Amino acid sequence: MLHHIRRLLSAALLLVSAFAVAFARTGAHAAVHKSPSAGGRAGVLRLAMLDTLPKVDPALVTDDENVQLANLLYVGLVRLDASYRVVPAAAYKWTVSRDHKTYTFSLRKNLRFSNGHPLTARDFAYAMSRSLNPAVKSSAAPTYLLDIRGAPAMLSGKTKKVSGIRVVDNHTLRITARWAVPYFLMELTYPTAFALDSRVLSKLGGIESSAWYSNPVSSGPYRLKSWVTGSKMILVPNKYYRLSHPALKQIVISLAPLPDKGLYQYVSQNLDVVALPAGDRTLTHQSFIAQTNMLAGDGLYMKVGAKPFDSRKVRQALDLSIDRKRIVAATKGSSVTAWDGLTSPEQVKGSSENGFIHFDPKRAEKLWDSSPYVKKKLPQLTLYYIDDPSNAKLANAIVRSWHKYLKLSVTTQALTPNTLVADVQSNSLPLYLSGWSADYPDQHDWVALQWESDALNNNVQYHNPRFDRIVMTADVTWDQTRRTHLYAEAQRLLLEDAAWIPLYVPHRLVFIRPTVTNLALTGYGLIPKSGSWADVHVQVPAAHRRAK
Repeated sequence: MLHHIRRLLSAALLLVSAFAVAFARTGAHAAVHKSPSAGGRAGVLRLAMLDTLPKVDPALVTDDENVQLANLLYVGLVRLDASYRVVPAAAYKWTVSRDHKTYTFSLRKNLRFSNGHPLTARDFAYAMSRSLNPAVKSSAAPTYLLDIRGAPAMLSGKTKKVSGIRVVDNHTLRITARWAVPYFLMELTYPTAFALDSRVLSKLGGIESSAWYSNPVSSGPYRLKSWVTGSKMILVPNKYYRLSHPALKQIVISLAPLPDKGLYQYVSQNLDVVALPAGDRTLTHQSFIAQTNMLAGDGLYMKVGAKPFDSRKVRQALDLSIDRKRIVAATKGSSVTAWDGLTSPEQVKGSSENGFIHFDPKRAEKLWDSSPYVKKKLPQLTLYYIDDPSNAKLANAIVRSWHKYLKLSVTTQALTPNTLVADVQSNSLPLYLSGWSADYPDQHDWVALQWESDALNNNVQYHNPRFDRIVMTADVTWDQTRRTHLYAEAQRLLLEDAAWIPLYVPHRLVFIRPTVTNLALTGYGLIPKSGSWADVHVQVPAAHRRAK
């Protein structure tokens, strides 16, 4: 059985105020109106990290903005393209054994770090082993590297070497998985598997040393030139990067918060790419703004082992008494799309053809009346949510529906993001609003990792042996059509059991200046259309060309 730790804080923050901005996990088709102020210079890309502290240690990356930073500074064996296909990066090819467990990667020749040191298979082995070392305390490694043979023993401190990682020679790395899973390569596209200079880091003392953070050795297309805390970071080309020549002269990453007033004017004059508040309706019609469904889902979670949620009929009654489309539209507006939990989040359009679980208050009442709790005195129930005005409206609308149709009194209580996450992880909340964001774009990520009986992210203690059998079969099925069918069957069972109540798919708004080229917007993130971030360009603004 698979055991993973999800980036729960990142998922929970999907419910935070519309002004909790993040750079990535975005995608859409931009509507273009009149051009904003051209701004900027050719060859200089202006980004922003608005909602997190920069992390230059790829083992410690857990949020969207730092994933993007890691892709600028480091390189992996493989990467995801804009169609979610795993494509070559430092490894130009790989072979897979007949049992689908052993991957042999062939690295490109003449790879080097930004200090000129050769980049070899040993550096990838070092980086992955380091991510799994318990002294480093990587919260992402259990999600992305635990499928490697020997990874659990390394993570638990029982061994100092990962048995499934073998350096064959300088240009060949062999990785053996614990089981034959078709999503294994996707896991290696995350920063926890990115190359680090083992020669430099091994001389710093403890493997958890942070002495190199101020001057990290880059393996990716760009390197860190300067970093002023709370102000900005400046990246410049890594002259030793061999996959392609970095197209930009400089990347300036703003670390300052966005202004509350004059937001669009500020962005259009000072930045080239930035995520914006999804709930700000004034932004959706501005120039060069893209809006999309995220590869994420938010909803209502019930601790299945706690009364009265241990009754399937109670959970179903609570579900059917919520008019999700009306309530979501009234409380969240255009910043989300109501969701039934079956359709892929990226494909949800909000129409009646998406197979929404029907709002059926009469059936909900019958289910409640036939439940074992109808004549019992229930403990006071409270619906918890992350403190935010729109979340408060949503929570109160839900409990009003339950009172109206089921005569059930439920109070609501706001919590800070950190408090809610901590309480969820300790299994101390019986009823709460939260969500997930995809760790990688594969159904295994949001079906198995969240709902299998012994999945570490199964905080509501859902248990259904039939569901487990279906998902375990899907996890090791390499025929994509059959695999998709199995996951869909598992999701239908999940919703029939009312293990949770899906409510909506969050949106993101992104400003992308038209002078920025070769960036595709997807539900998973901003991904270069071709090549890597080395191939993203900033052209000379048309007005500047005419002036010359």
